[in-house]
Amino acid sequence: VTDRVQLGVSFILEPGAAGSIEVVTANDKNDLFPPGKSVSSDRITIIDCNGRCGVSSPTTSVSNPSNAALIETWNDWHPVHSFVDAPHNDTEHGNTQVVEPPEVIVTHRYEAAATSHCPGSNLDLDTTMLTIEGARRPLAIHRCYAKCSVAEPCTDGAWCHCDGFLSAHDGPTSNALCLPAAELRELCDRLPECLSVDVSRHGPRGFLNSRTCTTAEQGFTPDYDYQEKKEPMMD
Repeated sequence: VTDRVQLGVSFILEPGAAGSIEVVTANDKNDLFPPGKSVSSDRITIIDCNGRCGVSSPTTSVSNPSNAALIETWNDWHPVHSFVDAPHNDTEHGNTQVVEPPEVIVTHRYEAAATSHCPGSNLDLDTTMLTIEGARRPLAIHRCYAKCSVAEPCTDGAWCHCDGFLSAHDGPTSNALCLPAAELRELCDRLPECLSVDVSRHGPRGFLNSRTCTTAEQGFTPDYDYQEKKEPMMD
């Protein structure tokens, strides 16, 4: 199947006990970990003894990783590696940040009211936290001012959305988020404290709110639509 690793090796694991498999590069190969990458893109799969490599499905007799009978599980199961990046050694710089597990995002239905907003209800971007790339971070990383003024020029189109930045309004304490409507709602879905969203009618911009507003409480504005978070959507 491959000449990149040493073949002809037998691994004997005790049934019912935890174990590991160490795959060693072939003597004339040095590209298991390509330059600039700390984890190899190579993967292994465990199949039954009478199976055929590259054809048979993974064995159902393995309990770790979870869902080991699915080939997709092995595709996503990266190897443990021995690479050490000294500047990122926690004991050297005192970083005790914990990697958060992946979130389960529940999508909600939103009920819209045109040309309205919920006054005085914005979530504080500096104190509202969410998990981004495995770490807890303040919502302020999506603040228009941070992305489009402090970091000017912001060049990552998928991240910046600076068409929503209003230089005359957005300062260091502004709660304006430069994100499209769908991403604003997704953030609100991920935050239990978010109950509604004010979405700009003119571009990727909006505000997350900590409460809902009745029709009487809503303020008129020709530039925003008020969207209230409702019940979770069923699959």
